[in-house]
Amino acid sequence: MRSTFKKNIAMAMAALMCAGSLAACASDADTPNPSVTTAAPTQTEAADVTTAPAETEEPRITPNVPAANFAGHKFNVLTKGQSSATWYSRDIYSEGITGEVISDAVYKRNKKIEEIYNFEVVEIGSSDPANDAKNSIMAQNDEYDMICIRLKDHITSLITQGYLLNLNNVELMDLSQPYYDQSAMESLSIGGKNFAITGDLLTMDNDATRCVLFNKSLFNNLGLEKDPAVNGTLYDAVKDGRWTLEMLEACSMAATADIDGDQQMTNADRWGMANEQFNTLALYNAAGLLLFEKDENDLPVFKANSERSLTALQRIIPMMNADYTLFYSNAYEQVHPYFKEGNILFHLAQLAEVTLYRAMEFDFGIIPLPKYTAEQERYYSPVTAYGSNCISIPITASNIDRTATIIEALSCESMYTVTPAYYEVALKGKMLRDEESTEMLDVILSTTVFELGYMWNWGSIYNSLSTATTSNNTNLSSLFKALDRVATKAMQTSVDTILALD
Repeated sequence: MRSTFKKNIAMAMAALMCAGSLAACASDADTPNPSVTTAAPTQTEAADVTTAPAETEEPRITPNVPAANFAGHKFNVLTKGQSSATWYSRDIYSEGITGEVISDAVYKRNKKIEEIYNFEVVEIGSSDPANDAKNSIMAQNDEYDMICIRLKDHITSLITQGYLLNLNNVELMDLSQPYYDQSAMESLSIGGKNFAITGDLLTMDNDATRCVLFNKSLFNNLGLEKDPAVNGTLYDAVKDGRWTLEMLEACSMAATADIDGDQQMTNADRWGMANEQFNTLALYNAAGLLLFEKDENDLPVFKANSERSLTALQRIIPMMNADYTLFYSNAYEQVHPYFKEGNILFHLAQLAEVTLYRAMEFDFGIIPLPKYTAEQERYYSPVTAYGSNCISIPITASNIDRTATIIEALSCESMYTVTPAYYEVALKGKMLRDEESTEMLDVILSTTVFELGYMWNWGSIYNSLSTATTSNNTNLSSLFKALDRVATKAMQTSVDTILALD
């Protein structure tokens, strides 16, 4: 989510109290598809379906696209479908009202916009969407209007092969609008070009955002609130800017115990925190650091070998391998059962996992990843490119104005339907156990950051970091000195290719 997230939510929730539909247009322009002969709704007709907000409410945003009638066009969206137990598509299409909050919101959004523009959203799920997209585009088939697949691996190959449009050049898409994620826009662009974006149309970027889940009952029972290292609740620490890596470690050490007394730490014992190898990068990003930063020309520059980066990693990697850390490779088997049983204080997770603890007996809370030090200006919540989907348009889409109009309208409407459903109901009202956690969710989703080094993995930089983590290697200076050359060379190849694209 973008930095204006909380403002958008307030606007969205206010708008939900008003009956009415999205105003479909901002001009009297003709339909973008000249082959459509059915009469398009006029601007007046479109405006009539929107109830004016009360004077105390902020005016509802409407997309700046022309009125149009798309004559029943099937708007085909390629997604990963239901091929994953966690990272499945649920934000593009819904069959109907079922009582499931997100599904119902997606259905209502689609039906409202479909009626205004006379088209139909069709989801085409695939277990290998990148390959399907590539084959379709190479064959010059006008098969997909939009591609919605994960940011890592899947989308990068399509970008460098020139198979996706630079969305900055799509005339009817206004990427400055609040229903597009401005953090993602800034992070993912290269040389001023955006081929993949996120925003309110999608929910999976929210699901892929990193956070810390903690066993609130265990924290209270251990009396950690009175620990001088904490001096209050974890919520207080977050609000005061005191929630740091040092506090995470202190609490984890205090919570760890050999419960069965066998002199070994197993799943029968109590752990301070549960971590996987990705969390080295997550905590590194949470420290306000990126493997690749942008220069004044919006071009990535390798930064992992800076003194500050090396110092941070030399602090983080030992935590991944500490006696208080349960290091896992499969959260479903190695963490979830034990967190539910009260044997883990902190689980460094992603928001998608919150729903898996719906029936957990113990109270749990949610907070952002910690700062590196208290002096750090703000919190950072990294979005995992592996889980986050994106919005892209294939170069074979035959009617760009039609595609852009539909994406704009769906995205804008999502800000008032899908995002509030996800944020206010599915998480805040259904899963989280206390009011403080809902405040923390505001912090997490308004401080997102995307890592180009993970998305593109230039020079296998992420693999090298993972190997260093699992081998508890903190002697990184020579490693990153070598990676500087390799990763920069690989990055430059991608950049040169991208800059040569239209």
